[in-house]
Amino acid sequence: MRGNQGFSPRIPVPLLNNIHIINNTKTFNKQEGVRVCEAKNLGLALHTLVDHFVCVRVNVYLVYIMKTCILFGNCHCSGVRKFLELSTFYDEYQIYQFANWELIKDENHMAIPVHLIKNADLVIYQPLSDVHNCYSTNRQNPDSFFSLLRDDCKTISFPRIHNNAIFPIFHKTAYKSAFYGRIMNNIESLHHLAYLYENNMIDYDFDARMAENYYKSKEKEAECDIKIADFIYNNISTHKLFLTQDHPTSFVFNELTSKICAHLDLEYDYEKGAAAEENIVGLKDSIYGRADDQYPISNYAINHFGFRYVQNESADANVFYGMNSVDYFVRSQNT
Repeated sequence: MRGNQGFSPRIPVPLLNNIHIINNTKTFNKQEGVRVCEAKNLGLALHTLVDHFVCVRVNVYLVYIMKTCILFGNCHCSGVRKFLELSTFYDEYQIYQFANWELIKDENHMAIPVHLIKNADLVIYQPLSDVHNCYSTNRQNPDSFFSLLRDDCKTISFPRIHNNAIFPIFHKTAYKSAFYGRIMNNIESLHHLAYLYENNMIDYDFDARMAENYYKSKEKEAECDIKIADFIYNNISTHKLFLTQDHPTSFVFNELTSKICAHLDLEYDYEKGAAAEENIVGLKDSIYGRADDQYPISNYAINHFGFRYVQNESADANVFYGMNSVDYFVRSQNT
């Protein structure tokens, strides 16, 4: 059998030498003396073949038309792309992924091909405002690439997933000049800080930060097709949800992708996704470059949130957050 090698192994393929699989009708010219089977995806084409053409001795051409999907957003798109493997998505769609932050950063040299936009059947994306010009996802903005989409192109939006409240205190960027988290105690000296820290007396303002994260997430997802903030809030104590503030675990990606598949009326293996290793996507820690690509779990967070999925803090958590606390205090004294 010749042709596309990416079809689903769940579909039985007749081993006939006179069957030719083609996934693009534009490159196929019908010839005399052959049978042609056309379908919208390979699964339907193969089932039609089995039903009608198995006994045909002449050449049979299976022509199946894969739909085109553009995946547009931050690193969360890699998680969605990976977990879509647990659905029937790839039986119907070819996917093209674009990192919005890369396109914005280098818009003079990188772009989504116009022909791809105009022929897309589906766009799965994270919203961007009009300040990002052509990469705005506002379909009413004439400068947005969304204005080039066909009227029948489906769109599914999902929010940026972020939570910085479960990690006591850490740097926002690799420049390490600003922090997520804050210390509410009135600290008099480094000695005083060390005493409070070692005796679990530092107030990292967890409750207020969690509320801030939750309401900001609710605000950002309000106009999205997919909602995830309540799922995160309701599971924050029972399951590990974040590797870093911007990198969800597989548990979150599983829920997110299942919701996307529900919008598309696609089958999805939720149980298999729930059993996936926590960073099966392979997201990297770009701030500290930690070997395990995640921030340590602290006793401060375990005790405050009542984490049920872990009993002891990470091996280097005490040193990691202790050093960040010192850095925060020193910088606060110099401002």
